[in-house]
Amino acid sequence: MSLLGWATLVLAGATTISVGFTAWMASKTSQLAEANEKLLEQNERHHIIDVRPIILIESKFNYELMENRRSLLKPVHPSDWSAIFPGMQSNFVLMGFESALKNIGTGVAMNPTMLIRFENSAVKELETDFSPVAAGSSLPLEKIVFSARLDSAFLDQNRRFKPEEYQHLIGQSWDIFIRYYDIYGNVYYTRHPKDPNQRWTNLGERGEDIPPGKSKAEMEAELAMLTSTSSDYREVR
Repeated sequence: MSLLGWATLVLAGATTISVGFTAWMASKTSQLAEANEKLLEQNERHHIIDVRPIILIESKFNYELMENRRSLLKPVHPSDWSAIFPGMQSNFVLMGFESALKNIGTGVAMNPTMLIRFENSAVKELETDFSPVAAGSSLPLEKIVFSARLDSAFLDQNRRFKPEEYQHLIGQSWDIFIRYYDIYGNVYYTRHPKDPNQRWTNLGERGEDIPPGKSKAEMEAELAMLTSTSSDYREVR
């Protein structure tokens, strides 16, 4: 074989080795990147667990029992509102509790709010907010001022709480949602239902906000609209 032939053979071998080495390095780099990503995710999970707040309603009563759930909410009669809170607005309602907000988690609960949704309807909600709750701490609930949105079904045309809605408030189905954040801004929520067929404490996942509420009538209206739209589409075709 000539000198040129040997040189060509050596160059081809070197090229093959170089390509193989490059592929090996790319594989190792990819594996290293995946390992680093998993390590970062693991560290993030540990950090989040270390600061994970969990707020729930704590009481001397056992809320797994239906009779205790029924008596949890105690609306204060409107005639007593002005004596307790003289400057209270018309779209507000007073609610009494014999319980407390308890943070059983490992981190402080930032910006906690409580939303009571009646009849699973977004237009029948009452909401209030609280100061941060440190891990292991409790916040007593006594007389709490809740507000209704100005488009709420609870209010009349003058934006005052309807007497009949107040009278039938406790007889309605309800869910209590408590929304709160950890120090990294991740949102969480706890749900306490009135329904005795459901467990009392239900926790949302990290980053999962309170689900929207829709009453049976609202869902039926949406279904009717979808059915009508589908029928119109078939006729056009």
